[in-house]
Amino acid sequence: MKVWSYEAVARNGKQIKGDIEAISKQEVIALLQDQGLTVIHVAEGARITLKRLINFNIGGIGLNDRVIFMKQFSTMVTAGLPITEALETLATQIKNPGMKTVVETVLKDVKSGVSLTNAFKKTKGLFDDIQINLIEAGEKSGNLIEMIAKISKDLDQRKNFVSKVRGAMIYPIIIFTAVFLIMILLMMTMVPAVETLFKGFKAEDKIPWITVAMINTANFLNPAKSVGGILIVIVVVAIIFAMKAYRKTPSGRKVTDKLLLKVPIFGGLTSKLNTEEFCRILAMLLVSGVSIIDSLKIVAGAMSNVIYRDAVMNMIPQIEKGFPVAAPMIKDNVFPNILARMVGTGEQTGKLDKVLLDMAKYYEEEIENVTANLTKLMEPIILIIVGIFVGIMAVAIYLPIYQLATVVK
Repeated sequence: MKVWSYEAVARNGKQIKGDIEAISKQEVIALLQDQGLTVIHVAEGARITLKRLINFNIGGIGLNDRVIFMKQFSTMVTAGLPITEALETLATQIKNPGMKTVVETVLKDVKSGVSLTNAFKKTKGLFDDIQINLIEAGEKSGNLIEMIAKISKDLDQRKNFVSKVRGAMIYPIIIFTAVFLIMILLMMTMVPAVETLFKGFKAEDKIPWITVAMINTANFLNPAKSVGGILIVIVVVAIIFAMKAYRKTPSGRKVTDKLLLKVPIFGGLTSKLNTEEFCRILAMLLVSGVSIIDSLKIVAGAMSNVIYRDAVMNMIPQIEKGFPVAAPMIKDNVFPNILARMVGTGEQTGKLDKVLLDMAKYYEEEIENVTANLTKLMEPIILIIVGIFVGIMAVAIYLPIYQLATVVK
């Protein structure tokens, strides 16, 4: 979709200027006319205004902001407050400039007669395709308030999952960072001191090879003695950018996502996360009345791992031919076999949505168990790596000191 700037006149004669997202100029004109506006001018590209620069949100709308907004919005509409009043109240309370602009735009559109679904579709960053489809299903079925509450709960669960995974990763990251910095500090201070000590006794040729290797490494990394450290930084940055660029390609994304699934501990966690997401989102869409084919297309777009995304997309042509959902799941062997068999049972009994919800809860508990024990699972790896680093430094520093005693004698 493109961003278009427009000028129009309202029924009361007031001139309005703004920006709108649409595929074509004709669609912009149609959307504005549906709002009862007389179009004066439409041009591709948003105007650069002081307000736009102030409200420009580099990081986008964060998950935490979306969760807070949806919780408050759900509480208000459940209590019986009209949607326009709920949006107006929230718009005055939101502190995030980007979020505030989005909500104000939605409020303006809803007041002009645009449906809540179309108002959210025109915004970026607040809701994804899954949530917009749920809102649309809620409007069509008359269960909008229930659907908003469901989206609020779903966003809150997602936030909790992200927080748990990040929290579990903090400990090993701190440990590895501390060990790395200590090793660099020792290499820059204590190891050169050992070399100076041996030179004082004119016994440079007696320095152990491991200490020599450390000295050469320290000299290579020291900016005052060599450009090696700068070169390493440049190479590391170049590798990171190259990997990011490669990952953006279809083949690169597939290769890296496939490798991610094979990483010890994290591969299993990634698999469980994608499986839980598949069950939860598909169940929500089916309960909301979205067709199985449309639901699978939306679910495929929501999969964070391309291997699972391809597996879901491969299911669609076979289901369109009349095959049950479980058949391609068993054939692809990407999803767990137990899930495929449970899906088959759900199809046979006509309770597919309930089975998917039960399986989503099961994998949610599995994920919670893994994240809760993630630190414990990584402790052996951390201890081994730290032990190797400490052992190398201890040998490199203390071995020459013991050898120096024999040289002095």
